[in-house]
Amino acid sequence: MATGQAEVKPSNGVLGAEVSGVDWGGGVEDDTIAMLRRAWLDHQVLIFRKQELSPERLIALGRAFGDLEVVETFSGLSGHPQIMPLVKEATDTLNVGEGWHIDSTYRECPPAGAVLYSVDVPPVGGDTLFASMYAAHEALSPGMKRLVGGLRMVHANGYLGDAAALEDRRSGLAMPVRTDVRVRTAEHPLVTRHPETGRSVLFVNGMVADGGMTSHLVDMTAEESAPVIRYLCAHASRAEFTLRVEWEPGMVVLYDNRCLQHNAPNDYQGHRREMWRLSLAGGVPAGHPGPGADPTGTER
Repeated sequence: MATGQAEVKPSNGVLGAEVSGVDWGGGVEDDTIAMLRRAWLDHQVLIFRKQELSPERLIALGRAFGDLEVVETFSGLSGHPQIMPLVKEATDTLNVGEGWHIDSTYRECPPAGAVLYSVDVPPVGGDTLFASMYAAHEALSPGMKRLVGGLRMVHANGYLGDAAALEDRRSGLAMPVRTDVRVRTAEHPLVTRHPETGRSVLFVNGMVADGGMTSHLVDMTAEESAPVIRYLCAHASRAEFTLRVEWEPGMVVLYDNRCLQHNAPNDYQGHRREMWRLSLAGGVPAGHPGPGADPTGTER
């Protein structure tokens, strides 16, 4: 796909695309932005290389794809609260984003997506992995689709209210963890419909007991829920559903939180990594349309 000088090249057959011919440090025309929005919905992850962005230009980029929100768990960049610096110092033992997950599903309205801009990258490691929850749902058996299509799940950020867990995070991270975040839960369908593409999404996160954000399935105990959730989480991160992004300085990645899991492995101990992150405001996840709908969820 190309418009003028902008060109979109798919990364693999499942998700991801590299975009060339776009300079977010200058002006980007409206028809190019419209094309990029369509490409984002098609490919779920867009990658832009060799960008030199001030905080103001990064914010302008984010606003081209939606309304911005202020992240509540960590402090924002001075003078620019919409930008959350994701920093792991060389002496830190923990990083933010490790483990497969969908962002902030404990909220009634999880983010629609996020923009990441690489400021400082380690010489090795520090990649980000993405997994398509479209592909994960499509690959389920018909029987499993029927089962999960009727389930709802309780998501929770209880780990933020756990004093021991918070102390572990503070001792392993230089990033300041806010102490005024309230513990909350939200209930979402286990299979959602993307609000713009209409495609079925396996909307699953790991259990709180495993460091995730899921408490239990509705009308089931945590013990009863665990085998189903853990199977679905293992299924969701199968290699054939994934894309690995290898960072370099000045790279921008835009990802769709409504249909992806992602994972930032802590595999660069002794090196510094800094990203600037924008969060795109989202809506309430819509559920499976119910009886009479396509049970396979393979519509495009």
